Amino acid sequence: MFRKQLAGRFARRIPYTWGMDTQWNPKKLHVVEFAKAEQSLSGLEPLQNYARLMLEIRTQSPLNPVKWSAKGFSRPVTGSPDERCVDLHLETTLFSTCQRCMGELELPMALTHRFVFVKDESTAEALDEAAGDEFEEDFLAASKEFDLHNLIEEELILAMPFIPMHDTCPEEVPLQSSDADFRAALSSKPNAFAVLGSLKKG
Repeated sequence: MFRKQLAGRFARRIPYTWGMDTQWNPKKLHVVEFAKAEQSLSGLEPLQNYARLMLEIRTQSPLNPVKWSAKGFSRPVTGSPDERCVDLHLETTLFSTCQRCMGELELPMALTHRFVFVKDESTAEALDEAAGDEFEEDFLAASKEFDLHNLIEEELILAMPFIPMHDTCPEEVPLQSSDADFRAALSSKPNAFAVLGSLKKG
């Protein structure tokens, strides 16, 4: 669905140049011309470049770089102008904290998503709502200075689990005192069927 801009908190950025065409700046990308020219961009960036994402992960674990690529293209539409699209592919491995055992949780990421660029935000919102949740493409407002770097960061944040947990924790989770008290109280509680049986006998 429609991606909303999230507020940034850090200004510091580590420069990146791998795979970069100087004609196309991923932070100020003329996205329509990029798609019309069927151009590509790619990068391998330190995770520290993504300040908002750093707030969501376990920073004492390894900080793996983010490998990304973007491919622009035009898609014919019968009776309408061609659609301008970008396919975005992301790869990295993030680490979070399991909310059950509080241990390290590894989150391999391999994401591919298609974005269709339209004239303005209201059009993008209307098309997103009409398409519904099952539609695999997102509509975004086109810009002469589109921030592809920001989109990469948002996609990674959105891909993280809302409540990160292991399927099976590597170590048994110790019971809290409240859990032990609850189980003790439950075991001492009379069985309802046993009580009913004794009343019938009486």
